[in-house]
Amino acid sequence: MGVLPMGPEASGSDFPNNAWAGTPPTTLEALLPLLQPSTAPSLQSLSLRMLAGSASWPVEAAQPQQPGSGDVLTGIRIETLTTFGRNHAALALIRTVPPPPQMADAAQVATDLAFLDGDLQGACNGITGPYANFADTFWLEARLTCQILSGQNDAATQALNALSGNTEIAPFLALATRALGGQANMPDNLPAPQPLSLALVAKAGNGFPYRGLDGASLSLLRAVALTSGIYDDARLLAAEKAAAYGALPASTLAAAYLALPVAPADKASPIDAASRHRDARGRAILFQAAHDATDPSTRANLLAGFLAQAAQAGLYQVSAAAAADLLVSIPVAPSLKPDAIDFARALYVLDRPDAARPWLDLASQSPLTAVQTRAVQSITVLAHIVGGPKAPDWTGFSLLPDGTNGNANTATVTKAALAAELLVALGEPAPDTALLSLLADNTAAGTSWPMPAAGPPLLLANAAAANRLGGTVLALLASLGGAGAGASPPQEAQAVAALRAVGLDEDARHLAIDAAVAAGY
Repeated sequence: MGVLPMGPEASGSDFPNNAWAGTPPTTLEALLPLLQPSTAPSLQSLSLRMLAGSASWPVEAAQPQQPGSGDVLTGIRIETLTTFGRNHAALALIRTVPPPPQMADAAQVATDLAFLDGDLQGACNGITGPYANFADTFWLEARLTCQILSGQNDAATQALNALSGNTEIAPFLALATRALGGQANMPDNLPAPQPLSLALVAKAGNGFPYRGLDGASLSLLRAVALTSGIYDDARLLAAEKAAAYGALPASTLAAAYLALPVAPADKASPIDAASRHRDARGRAILFQAAHDATDPSTRANLLAGFLAQAAQAGLYQVSAAAAADLLVSIPVAPSLKPDAIDFARALYVLDRPDAARPWLDLASQSPLTAVQTRAVQSITVLAHIVGGPKAPDWTGFSLLPDGTNGNANTATVTKAALAAELLVALGEPAPDTALLSLLADNTAAGTSWPMPAAGPPLLLANAAAANRLGGTVLALLASLGGAGAGASPPQEAQAVAALRAVGLDEDARHLAIDAAVAAGY
Protein backbone atom coordinates (compact mmCIF):
# COMPACT_ATOMS: atom_id res chain seq x y z
CA MET A 1 0.00 0.00 0.00
CA GLY A 2 2.71 2.50 0.96
CA VAL A 3 4.49 4.17 -1.95
CA LEU A 4 5.53 7.55 -0.56
CA PRO A 5 8.83 7.71 1.34
CA MET A 6 8.53 8.05 5.08
CA GLY A 7 10.71 10.19 7.33
CA PRO A 8 11.24 10.14 11.09
CA GLU A 9 8.00 10.27 13.04
CA ALA A 10 9.19 12.10 16.15
CA SER A 11 11.88 14.57 17.13
CA GLY A 12 13.66 14.63 20.46
CA SER A 13 15.15 11.88 22.58
CA ASP A 14 13.22 8.99 24.04
CA PHE A 15 12.13 9.30 27.66
CA PRO A 16 14.22 7.41 30.23
CA ASN A 17 13.02 4.04 31.44
CA ASN A 18 12.00 5.47 34.82
CA ALA A 19 9.96 8.34 33.36
CA TRP A 20 6.80 7.20 35.15
CA ALA A 21 8.38 6.83 38.56
CA GLY A 22 6.18 8.47 41.16
CA THR A 23 3.14 8.88 38.91
CA PRO A 24 0.15 6.88 40.19
CA PRO A 25 -1.46 4.60 37.60
CA THR A 26 -4.82 6.09 38.49
CA THR A 27 -3.52 9.50 37.36
CA LEU A 28 -2.51 8.01 34.02
CA GLU A 29 -5.90 6.38 33.57
CA ALA A 30 -7.64 9.68 34.30
CA LEU A 31 -5.48 11.91 32.10
CA LEU A 32 -4.73 9.76 29.04
CA PRO A 33 -8.31 10.00 27.66
CA LEU A 34 -8.03 13.82 27.79
CA LEU A 35 -5.29 13.91 25.16
CA GLN A 36 -6.26 15.35 21.76
CA PRO A 37 -4.47 15.59 18.40
CA SER A 38 -2.60 18.83 17.79
CA THR A 39 -1.13 20.72 14.85
CA ALA A 40 1.78 21.86 17.06
CA PRO A 41 4.90 19.84 16.17
CA SER A 42 6.21 20.10 19.73
CA LEU A 43 3.08 18.49 21.18
CA GLN A 44 3.04 15.85 18.45
CA SER A 45 6.59 14.85 19.36
CA LEU A 46 5.90 14.77 23.10
CA SER A 47 2.76 12.68 22.59
CA LEU A 48 4.44 10.07 20.43
CA ARG A 49 7.53 9.76 22.63
CA MET A 50 5.35 9.40 25.69
CA LEU A 51 2.84 6.92 24.26
CA ALA A 52 5.12 4.77 22.12
CA GLY A 53 8.51 5.18 23.79
CA SER A 54 10.46 2.50 25.61
CA ALA A 55 9.86 3.82 29.13
CA SER A 56 8.37 1.21 31.47
CA TRP A 57 4.71 1.90 32.19
CA PRO A 58 3.08 1.13 35.54
CA VAL A 59 1.24 -2.18 35.69
CA GLU A 60 -0.69 -1.58 38.91
CA ALA A 61 -3.63 -0.14 36.98
CA ALA A 62 -7.21 -1.31 37.40
CA GLN A 63 -7.88 -4.91 36.52
CA PRO A 64 -8.53 -5.69 32.84
CA GLN A 65 -12.15 -5.63 31.83
CA GLN A 66 -11.85 -9.05 30.23
CA PRO A 67 -9.49 -11.91 31.05
CA GLY A 68 -6.42 -11.85 28.86
CA SER A 69 -7.21 -8.49 27.29
CA GLY A 70 -4.04 -6.79 28.54
CA ASP A 71 -3.75 -4.02 31.07
CA VAL A 72 -5.97 -0.95 30.94
CA LEU A 73 -3.15 1.51 30.26
CA THR A 74 -1.95 -0.40 27.20
CA GLY A 75 -5.47 -0.37 25.78
CA ILE A 76 -5.78 3.37 26.29
CA ARG A 77 -2.38 3.95 24.69
CA ILE A 78 -3.35 1.92 21.62
CA GLU A 79 -6.62 3.78 21.29
CA THR A 80 -4.92 7.17 21.68
CA LEU A 81 -2.17 6.36 19.18
CA THR A 82 -4.84 5.28 16.70
CA THR A 83 -6.77 8.52 17.26
CA PHE A 84 -3.56 10.45 16.60
CA GLY A 85 -3.04 8.60 13.30
CA ARG A 86 0.03 6.78 14.57
CA ASN A 87 -0.99 3.49 12.98
CA HIS A 88 2.43 1.90 12.98
CA ALA A 89 3.11 2.71 16.64
CA ALA A 90 -0.33 1.48 17.67
CA LEU A 91 0.14 -1.76 15.72
CA ALA A 92 3.58 -2.31 17.23
CA LEU A 93 2.15 -1.81 20.71
CA ILE A 94 -0.81 -4.14 20.25
CA ARG A 95 1.53 -6.83 18.96
CA THR A 96 3.40 -6.72 22.26
CA VAL A 97 0.19 -7.97 23.91
CA PRO A 98 -1.57 -9.93 21.14
CA PRO A 99 -5.25 -10.60 21.83
CA PRO A 100 -6.08 -14.18 22.75
CA PRO A 101 -8.00 -16.30 20.23
CA GLN A 102 -11.31 -15.99 22.06
CA MET A 103 -11.43 -12.18 21.93
CA ALA A 104 -12.96 -11.17 18.59
CA ASP A 105 -13.27 -7.44 19.46
CA ALA A 106 -9.60 -7.05 20.36
CA ALA A 107 -8.59 -9.13 17.34
CA GLN A 108 -10.61 -6.82 15.09
CA VAL A 109 -8.69 -3.81 16.42
CA ALA A 110 -5.42 -5.56 15.60
CA THR A 111 -6.68 -6.49 12.13
CA ASP A 112 -7.92 -2.97 11.39
CA LEU A 113 -4.56 -1.52 12.44
CA ALA A 114 -2.66 -3.95 10.23
CA PHE A 115 -4.74 -2.93 7.21
CA LEU A 116 -4.37 0.78 8.04
CA ASP A 117 -0.60 0.38 8.39
CA GLY A 118 -0.36 -1.33 5.03
CA ASP A 119 0.61 -4.70 6.50
CA LEU A 120 -1.80 -6.70 4.37
CA GLN A 121 0.09 -9.94 4.74
CA GLY A 122 0.16 -9.66 8.51
CA ALA A 123 -3.54 -8.84 8.60
CA CYS A 124 -4.48 -11.75 6.35
CA ASN A 125 -2.23 -14.16 8.23
CA GLY A 126 -4.22 -13.40 11.37
CA ILE A 127 -7.53 -13.76 9.56
CA THR A 128 -6.65 -17.21 8.19
CA GLY A 129 -4.70 -18.23 11.31
CA PRO A 130 -5.60 -17.46 14.94
CA TYR A 131 -8.82 -15.65 14.01
CA ALA A 132 -10.07 -18.19 11.46
CA ASN A 133 -12.97 -19.35 13.63
CA PHE A 134 -14.65 -15.95 14.00
CA ALA A 135 -17.86 -15.92 11.98
CA ASP A 136 -19.55 -12.54 12.41
CA THR A 137 -19.95 -10.14 9.50
CA PHE A 138 -16.62 -8.35 9.94
CA TRP A 139 -14.65 -11.57 9.70
CA LEU A 140 -16.60 -12.74 6.67
CA GLU A 141 -15.79 -9.39 5.02
CA ALA A 142 -12.17 -9.69 6.11
CA ARG A 143 -11.78 -13.16 4.64
CA LEU A 144 -13.39 -12.00 1.40
CA THR A 145 -10.99 -9.07 1.26
CA CYS A 146 -7.94 -11.28 1.78
CA GLN A 147 -9.10 -13.73 -0.87
CA ILE A 148 -9.41 -10.86 -3.36
CA LEU A 149 -6.04 -9.39 -2.42
CA SER A 150 -4.30 -12.76 -2.77
CA GLY A 151 -5.86 -13.52 -6.15
CA GLN A 152 -8.14 -16.34 -4.94
CA ASN A 153 -10.85 -15.16 -7.31
CA ASP A 154 -12.98 -18.33 -7.35
CA ALA A 155 -13.15 -18.53 -3.56
CA ALA A 156 -13.77 -14.78 -3.38
CA THR A 157 -16.61 -15.01 -5.90
CA GLN A 158 -18.26 -17.76 -3.88
CA ALA A 159 -17.91 -15.74 -0.68
CA LEU A 160 -19.28 -12.66 -2.41
CA ASN A 161 -22.31 -14.56 -3.67
CA ALA A 162 -22.94 -15.92 -0.19
CA LEU A 163 -22.97 -12.38 1.25
CA SER A 164 -24.97 -10.78 -1.56
CA GLY A 165 -28.24 -10.99 0.30
CA ASN A 166 -26.96 -8.85 3.17
CA THR A 167 -28.27 -5.42 2.18
CA GLU A 168 -26.66 -3.75 5.20
CA ILE A 169 -23.22 -4.25 3.69
CA ALA A 170 -24.20 -3.55 0.07
CA PRO A 171 -21.73 -0.64 -0.35
CA PHE A 172 -18.87 -2.85 0.85
CA LEU A 173 -19.93 -5.62 -1.50
CA ALA A 174 -19.96 -3.13 -4.37
CA LEU A 175 -16.30 -2.38 -3.68
CA ALA A 176 -15.55 -6.10 -3.53
CA THR A 177 -17.27 -6.58 -6.89
CA ARG A 178 -15.18 -3.79 -8.45
CA ALA A 179 -11.99 -5.23 -6.95
CA LEU A 180 -12.83 -8.56 -8.61
CA GLY A 181 -13.19 -6.79 -11.94
CA GLY A 182 -16.98 -6.71 -11.98
CA GLN A 183 -19.36 -3.81 -12.54
CA ALA A 184 -20.81 -1.96 -9.57
CA ASN A 185 -21.46 1.66 -8.71
CA MET A 186 -18.89 3.34 -6.50
CA PRO A 187 -20.52 4.25 -3.15
CA ASP A 188 -20.54 7.93 -2.19
CA ASN A 189 -18.55 7.32 0.98
CA LEU A 190 -16.04 4.77 2.15
CA PRO A 191 -18.18 2.09 3.80
CA ALA A 192 -17.41 0.35 7.06
CA PRO A 193 -15.19 -1.41 7.78
CA GLN A 194 -13.10 1.38 6.27
CA PRO A 195 -9.67 -0.32 6.48
CA LEU A 196 -10.98 -3.24 4.44
CA SER A 197 -12.81 -0.96 2.02
CA LEU A 198 -9.67 1.08 1.42
CA ALA A 199 -7.75 -2.06 0.52
CA LEU A 200 -10.47 -3.00 -1.98
CA VAL A 201 -10.47 0.47 -3.55
CA ALA A 202 -6.71 0.23 -3.99
CA LYS A 203 -7.06 -3.24 -5.54
CA ALA A 204 -9.65 -1.98 -8.03
CA GLY A 205 -7.41 0.98 -8.84
CA ASN A 206 -10.06 2.96 -10.64
CA GLY A 207 -11.69 5.37 -8.23
CA PHE A 208 -12.33 6.67 -4.77
CA PRO A 209 -15.65 7.65 -3.12
CA TYR A 210 -16.02 11.38 -3.66
CA ARG A 211 -16.97 11.89 -0.01
CA GLY A 212 -14.46 9.34 1.23
CA LEU A 213 -12.48 11.91 3.24
CA ASP A 214 -15.46 13.63 4.88
CA GLY A 215 -14.91 13.40 8.61
CA ALA A 216 -12.16 10.82 8.12
CA SER A 217 -10.02 9.91 11.11
CA LEU A 218 -6.31 10.67 11.12
CA SER A 219 -5.60 6.95 10.90
CA LEU A 220 -7.66 6.68 7.73
CA LEU A 221 -6.20 9.87 6.25
CA ARG A 222 -2.70 8.55 6.78
CA ALA A 223 -3.60 5.25 5.14
CA VAL A 224 -5.23 6.97 2.16
CA ALA A 225 -2.16 9.15 1.63
CA LEU A 226 0.09 6.07 1.52
CA THR A 227 -2.16 3.89 -0.63
CA SER A 228 -1.61 3.53 -4.36
CA GLY A 229 -4.52 3.02 -6.73
CA ILE A 230 -6.43 6.05 -5.39
CA TYR A 231 -7.06 9.35 -7.12
CA ASP A 232 -4.03 11.60 -6.84
CA ASP A 233 -5.94 14.60 -5.50
CA ALA A 234 -7.59 12.52 -2.78
CA ARG A 235 -4.22 11.18 -1.67
CA LEU A 236 -2.70 14.64 -1.60
CA LEU A 237 -5.55 16.13 0.39
CA ALA A 238 -5.29 13.24 2.86
CA ALA A 239 -1.52 13.77 3.09
CA GLU A 240 -1.95 17.47 3.92
CA LYS A 241 -4.48 16.79 6.65
CA ALA A 242 -2.54 13.88 8.12
CA ALA A 243 0.78 15.71 8.08
CA ALA A 244 -0.72 18.80 9.73
CA TYR A 245 -1.51 16.65 12.79
CA GLY A 246 1.74 14.72 12.74
CA ALA A 247 0.28 11.47 11.41
CA LEU A 248 2.75 11.81 8.51
CA PRO A 249 6.16 13.50 8.56
CA ALA A 250 6.60 16.70 6.57
CA SER A 251 9.06 14.93 4.27
CA THR A 252 6.24 12.66 3.11
CA LEU A 253 4.06 15.68 2.40
CA ALA A 254 6.88 17.16 0.30
CA ALA A 255 7.09 13.91 -1.64
CA ALA A 256 3.31 13.97 -2.13
CA TYR A 257 3.48 17.48 -3.57
CA LEU A 258 6.22 16.43 -5.98
CA ALA A 259 4.41 13.22 -6.99
CA LEU A 260 1.17 14.92 -8.07
CA PRO A 261 0.77 14.86 -11.88
CA VAL A 262 0.51 18.42 -13.18
CA ALA A 263 -0.71 19.41 -16.63
CA PRO A 264 1.91 21.03 -18.93
CA ALA A 265 -0.13 24.25 -19.12
CA ASP A 266 -0.14 24.52 -15.32
CA LYS A 267 3.59 23.84 -15.21
CA ALA A 268 4.14 26.65 -17.71
CA SER A 269 2.14 29.20 -15.64
CA PRO A 270 2.25 27.95 -12.04
CA ILE A 271 1.19 31.19 -10.37
CA ASP A 272 -1.89 31.53 -12.57
CA ALA A 273 -2.71 27.85 -12.10
CA ALA A 274 -2.38 28.09 -8.31
CA SER A 275 -4.64 31.15 -8.24
CA ARG A 276 -7.33 29.14 -10.05
CA HIS A 277 -7.09 26.09 -7.81
CA ARG A 278 -6.30 27.58 -4.38
CA ASP A 279 -6.43 24.11 -2.85
CA ALA A 280 -4.06 21.21 -2.32
CA ARG A 281 -3.45 20.99 -6.07
CA GLY A 282 -2.62 24.69 -6.26
CA ARG A 283 -0.12 24.34 -3.44
CA ALA A 284 1.44 21.32 -5.14
CA ILE A 285 1.81 23.25 -8.38
CA LEU A 286 3.67 26.07 -6.60
CA PHE A 287 5.80 23.62 -4.63
CA GLN A 288 6.82 21.69 -7.74
CA ALA A 289 7.59 24.88 -9.63
CA ALA A 290 9.72 26.20 -6.78
CA HIS A 291 11.49 22.86 -6.55
CA ASP A 292 12.27 22.86 -10.28
CA ALA A 293 13.23 26.54 -10.56
CA THR A 294 16.94 27.23 -11.03
CA ASP A 295 16.81 31.02 -10.77
CA PRO A 296 16.85 32.13 -7.09
CA SER A 297 14.45 35.03 -7.69
CA THR A 298 11.94 32.76 -9.43
CA ARG A 299 12.23 30.13 -6.70
CA ALA A 300 11.78 32.79 -4.02
CA ASN A 301 8.66 34.21 -5.67
CA LEU A 302 7.08 30.78 -6.06
CA LEU A 303 8.00 29.71 -2.55
CA ALA A 304 6.56 32.89 -1.04
CA GLY A 305 3.30 32.18 -2.87
CA PHE A 306 3.30 28.61 -1.61
CA LEU A 307 3.77 29.71 2.01
CA ALA A 308 1.04 32.33 1.67
CA GLN A 309 -1.46 29.79 0.38
CA ALA A 310 -0.44 27.33 3.08
CA ALA A 311 -1.01 29.96 5.77
CA GLN A 312 -4.48 30.71 4.40
CA ALA A 313 -5.29 26.99 4.55
CA GLY A 314 -4.09 26.65 8.16
CA LEU A 315 -1.12 24.53 7.07
CA TYR A 316 1.71 26.98 7.63
CA GLN A 317 3.98 25.04 9.99
CA VAL A 318 3.85 21.68 8.24
CA SER A 319 4.19 23.34 4.83
CA ALA A 320 7.20 25.34 5.96
CA ALA A 321 8.74 22.10 7.21
CA ALA A 322 8.01 20.43 3.87
CA ALA A 323 9.75 23.32 2.11
CA ALA A 324 12.74 23.50 4.48
CA ASP A 325 15.31 22.36 1.90
CA LEU A 326 13.99 24.85 -0.64
CA LEU A 327 14.10 27.71 1.88
CA VAL A 328 17.74 27.19 2.80
CA SER A 329 18.70 26.84 -0.88
CA ILE A 330 17.86 30.49 -1.62
CA PRO A 331 20.79 32.90 -1.11
CA VAL A 332 20.08 36.12 0.78
CA ALA A 333 20.29 38.98 -1.71
CA PRO A 334 19.10 42.64 -1.72
CA SER A 335 16.90 41.91 -4.74
CA LEU A 336 14.87 39.50 -2.60
CA LYS A 337 14.01 42.02 0.12
CA PRO A 338 10.24 41.81 -0.69
CA ASP A 339 10.32 38.16 0.41
CA ALA A 340 12.78 38.59 3.27
CA ILE A 341 10.26 38.85 6.11
CA ASP A 342 8.39 35.77 4.90
CA PHE A 343 11.56 33.70 4.72
CA ALA A 344 12.81 34.99 8.07
CA ARG A 345 9.56 33.92 9.72
CA ALA A 346 9.53 30.49 8.09
CA LEU A 347 13.11 29.77 9.13
CA TYR A 348 12.54 30.95 12.70
CA VAL A 349 9.43 28.75 12.86
CA LEU A 350 11.64 25.86 11.74
CA ASP A 351 14.10 26.65 14.55
CA ARG A 352 16.81 27.72 12.11
CA PRO A 353 17.89 31.02 13.71
CA ASP A 354 21.28 31.13 11.99
CA ALA A 355 19.62 30.86 8.57
CA ALA A 356 16.80 33.23 9.53
CA ARG A 357 18.84 36.13 10.95
CA PRO A 358 20.29 37.33 7.60
CA TRP A 359 16.76 37.49 6.17
CA LEU A 360 15.53 39.47 9.18
CA ASP A 361 18.48 41.86 8.84
CA LEU A 362 17.63 42.35 5.18
CA ALA A 363 13.97 42.93 5.95
CA SER A 364 14.94 45.53 8.60
CA GLN A 365 16.87 47.74 6.21
CA SER A 366 15.37 51.18 5.54
CA PRO A 367 13.18 52.43 4.08
CA LEU A 368 10.24 50.61 5.69
CA THR A 369 6.52 51.24 5.47
CA ALA A 370 4.43 51.14 8.64
CA VAL A 371 3.23 47.66 7.75
CA GLN A 372 6.78 46.45 7.15
CA THR A 373 7.93 47.98 10.44
CA ARG A 374 5.27 46.10 12.38
CA ALA A 375 6.16 42.87 10.57
CA VAL A 376 9.84 43.29 11.47
CA GLN A 377 8.90 43.97 15.09
CA SER A 378 6.78 40.83 15.22
CA ILE A 379 9.52 38.62 13.75
CA THR A 380 12.05 40.18 16.14
CA VAL A 381 9.96 38.94 19.06
CA LEU A 382 9.83 35.48 17.46
CA ALA A 383 13.61 35.65 16.98
CA HIS A 384 14.11 36.12 20.74
CA ILE A 385 11.81 33.19 21.54
CA VAL A 386 13.69 30.98 19.08
CA GLY A 387 17.28 32.17 19.34
CA GLY A 388 17.68 34.06 22.59
CA PRO A 389 21.14 35.68 22.47
CA LYS A 390 21.30 35.20 18.70
CA ALA A 391 18.35 37.57 18.21
CA PRO A 392 18.63 41.31 17.41
CA ASP A 393 19.24 43.80 20.20
CA TRP A 394 16.23 44.75 22.36
CA THR A 395 17.32 48.40 22.79
CA GLY A 396 14.42 50.77 22.22
CA PHE A 397 12.08 47.87 21.50
CA SER A 398 8.47 47.48 22.63
CA LEU A 399 6.47 44.25 22.68
CA LEU A 400 3.49 46.23 21.43
CA PRO A 401 3.91 47.26 17.79
CA ASP A 402 4.39 50.88 16.81
CA GLY A 403 1.22 52.81 16.15
CA THR A 404 -0.99 51.39 18.90
CA ASN A 405 -0.75 54.66 20.90
CA GLY A 406 -2.30 53.18 24.00
CA ASN A 407 -5.29 51.83 22.06
CA ALA A 408 -4.25 48.29 21.24
CA ASN A 409 -7.06 45.78 20.85
CA THR A 410 -7.40 42.73 23.04
CA ALA A 411 -5.81 40.38 20.50
CA THR A 412 -2.73 42.59 20.13
CA VAL A 413 -2.24 42.89 23.89
CA THR A 414 -2.81 39.15 24.42
CA LYS A 415 -0.20 38.42 21.77
CA ALA A 416 2.33 40.71 23.46
CA ALA A 417 1.54 39.30 26.90
CA LEU A 418 2.04 35.77 25.60
CA ALA A 419 5.47 36.69 24.27
CA ALA A 420 6.43 38.26 27.59
CA GLU A 421 5.32 35.19 29.56
CA LEU A 422 7.00 32.74 27.18
CA LEU A 423 10.28 34.62 27.40
CA VAL A 424 10.18 34.54 31.20
CA ALA A 425 9.38 30.83 31.15
CA LEU A 426 12.35 30.25 28.84
CA GLY A 427 14.68 32.16 31.15
CA GLU A 428 15.21 34.88 28.52
CA PRO A 429 12.91 37.68 29.75
CA ALA A 430 12.39 40.82 27.72
CA PRO A 431 13.83 43.99 29.27
CA ASP A 432 11.53 46.19 31.33
CA THR A 433 11.63 48.84 28.63
CA ALA A 434 9.99 46.43 26.18
CA LEU A 435 7.14 45.86 28.65
CA LEU A 436 6.31 49.45 29.62
CA SER A 437 3.85 49.93 26.77
CA LEU A 438 1.72 47.14 28.24
CA LEU A 439 0.98 49.19 31.36
CA ALA A 440 -1.51 51.44 29.61
CA ASP A 441 -2.73 49.09 26.90
CA ASN A 442 -3.46 46.16 29.17
CA THR A 443 -6.01 48.25 31.06
CA ALA A 444 -7.47 49.79 27.92
CA ALA A 445 -7.93 46.49 26.13
CA GLY A 446 -9.28 44.67 29.17
CA THR A 447 -7.51 41.41 28.42
CA SER A 448 -8.74 38.28 30.11
CA TRP A 449 -8.38 34.58 29.46
CA PRO A 450 -10.82 31.73 29.92
CA MET A 451 -10.13 29.69 33.03
CA PRO A 452 -9.22 26.08 32.25
CA ALA A 453 -10.39 23.16 34.31
CA ALA A 454 -8.41 23.27 37.54
CA GLY A 455 -7.38 19.60 37.62
CA PRO A 456 -4.81 19.20 34.84
CA PRO A 457 -2.89 22.47 35.55
CA LEU A 458 -2.68 21.56 39.24
CA LEU A 459 -1.49 18.06 38.43
CA LEU A 460 1.04 19.62 36.05
CA ALA A 461 2.36 21.87 38.82
CA ASN A 462 2.61 18.89 41.19
CA ALA A 463 4.41 16.69 38.69
CA ALA A 464 6.89 19.40 37.66
CA ALA A 465 7.65 20.30 41.28
CA ALA A 466 8.37 16.63 42.03
CA ASN A 467 10.49 16.25 38.86
CA ARG A 468 8.23 13.47 37.53
CA LEU A 469 9.03 13.59 33.82
CA GLY A 470 6.28 11.33 32.48
CA GLY A 471 3.64 12.79 34.76
CA THR A 472 4.66 16.31 33.74
CA VAL A 473 4.36 15.59 30.02
CA LEU A 474 1.03 13.82 30.43
CA ALA A 475 -0.48 16.55 32.63
CA LEU A 476 0.83 19.18 30.21
CA LEU A 477 -0.86 17.54 27.22
CA ALA A 478 -4.08 17.11 29.17
CA SER A 479 -3.92 20.71 30.44
CA LEU A 480 -3.54 22.21 26.97
CA GLY A 481 -6.21 19.88 25.56
CA GLY A 482 -7.80 20.80 22.25
CA ALA A 483 -6.38 24.33 22.39
CA GLY A 484 -2.87 22.94 22.13
CA ALA A 485 -0.36 25.66 21.37
CA GLY A 486 -3.23 28.13 21.15
CA ALA A 487 -4.11 27.98 24.84
CA SER A 488 -4.03 31.11 27.04
CA PRO A 489 -0.69 32.81 27.80
CA PRO A 490 -0.63 31.65 31.45
CA GLN A 491 -1.26 28.04 30.40
CA GLU A 492 1.42 28.11 27.71
CA ALA A 493 3.92 29.73 30.05
CA GLN A 494 3.21 27.16 32.76
CA ALA A 495 3.69 24.36 30.23
CA VAL A 496 7.00 25.77 28.98
CA ALA A 497 8.30 26.28 32.50
CA ALA A 498 7.23 22.77 33.50
CA LEU A 499 9.16 21.20 30.63
CA ARG A 500 12.27 23.11 31.67
CA ALA A 501 11.77 22.02 35.27
CA VAL A 502 12.06 18.33 34.27
CA GLY A 503 15.04 18.90 31.97
CA LEU A 504 13.24 19.03 28.61
CA ASP A 505 14.67 22.41 27.62
CA GLU A 506 14.56 21.85 23.88
CA ASP A 507 10.96 20.66 24.05
CA ALA A 508 10.15 23.77 26.09
CA ARG A 509 11.65 26.02 23.43
CA HIS A 510 9.84 24.23 20.64
CA LEU A 511 6.53 24.56 22.49
CA ALA A 512 7.21 28.27 22.95
CA ILE A 513 7.82 28.59 19.21
CA ASP A 514 4.57 26.80 18.43
CA ALA A 515 2.66 28.99 20.90
CA ALA A 516 4.12 32.13 19.36
CA VAL A 517 3.16 30.97 15.86
CA ALA A 518 -0.37 30.14 17.02
CA ALA A 519 -0.63 33.69 18.40
CA GLY A 520 0.37 35.22 15.07
CA TYR A 521 4.10 35.76 15.41
